[in-house]
Amino acid sequence: QNDFTAGSVLLDGYSKPSGAQQISWWLSGGTHQITAVNQDYGNIWRTYKYWYNVDDGITYPNPKTISAVAFTSHTANFDQWCDISFSNSLPGGSGGTMSVRDTVRNAPGTVRMPKDQQFNITAINQEIARISYTFSQWSDGNTSQSRSLTAAQHATYTANFTSKPLPPANVWVGGTVDDYVHLSWSAHPNQNVT
Repeated sequence: QNDFTAGSVLLDGYSKPSGAQQISWWLSGGTHQITAVNQDYGNIWRTYKYWYNVDDGITYPNPKTISAVAFTSHTANFDQWCDISFSNSLPGGSGGTMSVRDTVRNAPGTVRMPKDQQFNITAINQEIARISYTFSQWSDGNTSQSRSLTAAQHATYTANFTSKPLPPANVWVGGTVDDYVHLSWSAHPNQNVT
């Protein structure tokens, strides 16, 4: 069985539900191979740590060969991980950046961390293609730009922003006396801004 009493294990290469009993009277004295399987179960990623035999209190590597001599119970123990996904809700398909675990990262992205670990996530005000984006709220309604969270299961955090086009760039004004005034600027890189 698995230490989380669910999921699956491999017995002689065949998938079995955790906790299943294998009756091996026809192979008494023979051997079987049990293999723990890394798996995503209950919204948590679980990676194999060690096999534990309740009969002798010893830990074993994976896979483990067992003898079909008497009833025995073997438990696969796992490390638990949470995939924390993050993104910015920015128009135009640009992902921007976000600070996750005190590191600025390109968004969207995912960070895998141990279950129950605390971490910080911060939405970053940013300028992309001459548009200023200012944080407004997270997709769950929280309005704190920086949050301290605990990795309890896989989760996604999306920052929402208000946007404002920046003034024209490379503005030039010129002309000669008694002539028209000439005004020019660089076209805005965002085609939705006129």
